[in-house]
Amino acid sequence: NVLIGSAPADGQVSDLARTVLRVVSEPVTYEGHELSLSASIGISFFPRDASDFDGLVACADVAMYEAKRRGRNNVQVFSTGTSAAARTRQHVANGLRQAIDQQQFQLCYLPQVELATGRVVGFEALLRWHHPELGWTAPPAFIPLAEEIGLSDALSDWVLRTACAQGAAWRARGLGDIPISVNLSPRSFWDRELSGRIKGTLEETGWPASLLCLEITEAALMAGDDPQEATDRIRALGVRLALDDFGVGYSSLGNLRRLSLDVLKFDRSFTSGIPTDADDVALIRTILALTRGLDVTVVAEGIESAAQRDALLAEGCRYGQGYLFGWPAAPEACEGILRAGRIQAAEGQPLSV
Repeated sequence: NVLIGSAPADGQVSDLARTVLRVVSEPVTYEGHELSLSASIGISFFPRDASDFDGLVACADVAMYEAKRRGRNNVQVFSTGTSAAARTRQHVANGLRQAIDQQQFQLCYLPQVELATGRVVGFEALLRWHHPELGWTAPPAFIPLAEEIGLSDALSDWVLRTACAQGAAWRARGLGDIPISVNLSPRSFWDRELSGRIKGTLEETGWPASLLCLEITEAALMAGDDPQEATDRIRALGVRLALDDFGVGYSSLGNLRRLSLDVLKFDRSFTSGIPTDADDVALIRTILALTRGLDVTVVAEGIESAAQRDALLAEGCRYGQGYLFGWPAAPEACEGILRAGRIQAAEGQPLSV
């Protein structure tokens, strides 16, 4: 904490804080390595924001977390609007810390199908949080916060264990060995201890590594220094790897070949434009043509109409997922899908909500 007596105007205090940021960010050399640091600074004023030291520190903390939320390495001044947003975030953060123990999380499963026949070839496990006050909440509303407060590893481990246990339960009921895909957060993917936790989960649940597919987004895959090392650690377990949201990031086909990925899922934003948007049709045609020599399975996401399915089939895409084939379903509803073995696509009539 930095306390400035007889403070100048607000703008001057902010200028001083930015000077601190510049000093902190200057590279330092340690054991032959050049290191760079960054900081986030929150500012509060006496007596405008609080009339005692503890109150001032609390307000400065709120502003600091807002600075971190906006991309880190910047300065934010406390305001009542910031306070309201911070209270909401803190409320959600406190709820996250209790959610696993109180069994508020649930996995739903989105079927993946062979487009020509409707045959079910796998499920993607999707996390949902039933907040006691906010109701059902999708991952974009809480995953970034979970990473920020250090809960992403615990949450990822819960998802992985629950999905593998569910697959084992389906198999024990005679429903076959159905591949299950689980999404990895960027933090989990780059965690060197992840492979050990995956191995422990597979041993605990009895789920075969070959039936587990871990999905990582294109942007997250290319965010670190050595993605090949990270993918090799996971693939050494016999687990399959999928590149999610392909086409919206910046990975090259050379990277795809070098990383030996098993599945490529192109982003739903391309699917939404077909068959009417000629540019999207051409882009999908190009992706399919270029990946035929990579020995990867291509999956189209976001299929919502029979016209989209038919256009993808015409271009040579074999597999897909989307609301045409069913909404994310609870495990009990998925048992009916597995017993049938295939899905009769029906636009506007989801199998389950």
